[in-house]
Amino acid sequence: MEIKYHPGKANVVADALSRKPRGTLAFLASKDPYLLKELEKLQIKVILSGNSTSLATLQISSSIVDKIKEGQQKDPEFFKLSKKVEEGSTPDFTLKEGVLRYRGRLYVSKIDELRKELWKESHESALSTHPGSTKMFCDLKSYYWWRGMKKDIVEFVLDVLLAKG
Repeated sequence: MEIKYHPGKANVVADALSRKPRGTLAFLASKDPYLLKELEKLQIKVILSGNSTSLATLQISSSIVDKIKEGQQKDPEFFKLSKKVEEGSTPDFTLKEGVLRYRGRLYVSKIDELRKELWKESHESALSTHPGSTKMFCDLKSYYWWRGMKKDIVEFVLDVLLAKG
């Protein structure tokens, strides 16, 4: 499949690429039982009407951000870094809504249970494919950061592999 976009007057009828967004409303109508089952697995509420199913709005939230925020409040390193952020002496770190971030990624405090939850979600959830350490690191580093992250992920994956025998 090839998508070609012709800007300006070449488009006789306005297309999706040339329209300006007006709010953020998502709409999905489906009778597909596979899709409905997958949405159910993700704990997404679906509205049934007549012989079709409609999903008018979708809001997904994660408790992991709240757990990371709570963990940061118990971390002495968080307070040192927060002070540096306020002084403007560490441009890589920012504070947004009380959550410390490193280059836009969530800073994860040294709390083993919290890091293990991230590893398990990335490695064992229904949405993952049991990635190796490199893939898992690449996936997690898009959203999270901590010192020694790559090493910790390699150790976790090795422990999982050794446990399976």
